[in-house]
Parts: sequence; C-alpha cells; structure tokens
Amino acid sequence: MLPDLLDKIIADKPNTVSDLYFLMTSIPAIFRDHVCNECDWSIPTFYRKVRTNDRIDPTNPKKVISVISNAEREKIRGITEKIHEAIGTYLYAK
Repeated sequence: MLPDLLDKIIADKPNTVSDLYFLMTSIPAIFRDHVCNECDWSIPTFYRKVRTNDRIDPTNPKKVISVISNAEREKIRGITEKIHEAIGTYLYAK
C-alpha cells in the first residue's frame, strides 16, 4: 500500500540526530502524499479538508455533515497505521 515508505524515511546518515530529524520532518509530507494518492485528492484539496470542520445539517440539526466520507476515513486510518508501523520498524531496528 505504501511502497518505498521506509526508503523515504530511512537515510543512510552516520549522525543519529540528523537521521531522526530527517525522519520527523518527513512524516507530514509522506502522510499528505499518500492520502492524496489513495483518496485521489489534489494537494489543495487535502489542505482544504484539513482546515474545514464537520458541520450540522441545516435541514436536520441532529445530523452532522462530514468533511470526508467513511471510505476516505478508513483509507486515512490505514495510511496512518502503515506509517506508524514503518516508523516503529525503523526506530527499533537501530
């Protein structure tokens, strides 16, 4: 699902601080790129969905209109889990 994720995260640097800094600063871009790819969103759409909140349906106050669909939510959760696993694999392999 996330090809080359570890290749993007892991850099062959002898300096541990530099290596970890690269890892931590790369995560947001990796997350964004994979969400855009999986959900077929452009980068502007990604950031619009990040900024927009769910809202109450004006015709039915008991109903909430979500910014993302249930399918998109599940894809994003899956991406998050894969990134989390990749980071854990990287950190515990050191």
